[in-house]
Amino acid sequence: MRSSRHKLNRLNVLIRRLKLTNFRKFEKVEFDLDSDLVVIHGDNAVGKSTILEALHFITNHHSPFTSELQHLYRNTITDDVYFRIEADIVKDGDTRTYALFQNGGSKQYIIDGHRTTKKKFRELVASTIFSPEQIEQLMISPQQRRDFLNSLILKVDPDYEELLSKFNRVLKQRNSYVKRLAKHFYETGEVMSDDRQLRYWSELLSKFSANVMSARINYIEQMFDDDFRMEYRPSLQLEGFESLADLGSLQGNHFNAMMERVRRDIAVGHTTIGAHRDDWGIDAGKDIRSEGSRGEKRL
Repeated sequence: MRSSRHKLNRLNVLIRRLKLTNFRKFEKVEFDLDSDLVVIHGDNAVGKSTILEALHFITNHHSPFTSELQHLYRNTITDDVYFRIEADIVKDGDTRTYALFQNGGSKQYIIDGHRTTKKKFRELVASTIFSPEQIEQLMISPQQRRDFLNSLILKVDPDYEELLSKFNRVLKQRNSYVKRLAKHFYETGEVMSDDRQLRYWSELLSKFSANVMSARINYIEQMFDDDFRMEYRPSLQLEGFESLADLGSLQGNHFNAMMERVRRDIAVGHTTIGAHRDDWGIDAGKDIRSEGSRGEKRL
């Protein structure tokens, strides 16, 4: 499935200063980044990756290397456990100071000394980190490709986080109920394919699945380029790309497909169609994942 052409708006963004407090091995350190191109070099285990991690954390609010916050604190023995990341960021000639304060499970977002909301903070700054590990992850694992696409959309669409959260909650509820029906089937041999509660969760999941899919396609449209095409590959079979224009039809198609697969879902104990099963790939005259060289995969 191919997208139409639309270019992303690009801003001239530079980071001029980074200050870390109680982050990883750094008790207190400040880096002046006075060049458009910065090369970080040094021996192993001196904190090079930590600098990149801090920049990623302040712009995306999570670490690219770990999901465990306790690994980010310099000292977890004292009661006062916190870290702070501060950066001077220049956007189109205007310099502002962004700070993120993490204390246990709570975060504070600060711009030019004034507290602000997570949504406002996220609207203003975002970044992407490239690492060799991503190449294999994106080439091999559909789940990693979905997570990667979701993380990119979150950088430009703050509302996508709430949408994705609702979708995942409803998916969990439907899967839980499908497992109950699967247990009933294995105990009695009866397939309750027209169960009222199952239809309810299927309708709700179809709605959120259609919206998640539409948001992903909208993002991919912005990534279209002359040299390569990003192709969205839904688990839902559609007649053509134009089917995405009507959310109502997309929701109806998802619901019909889910109900057609009810017996299969009950047999395997989970939902087998929807945005959580979709995939994407890169086409540059060939499928990069299966036919591309190592260099093309990096690109």
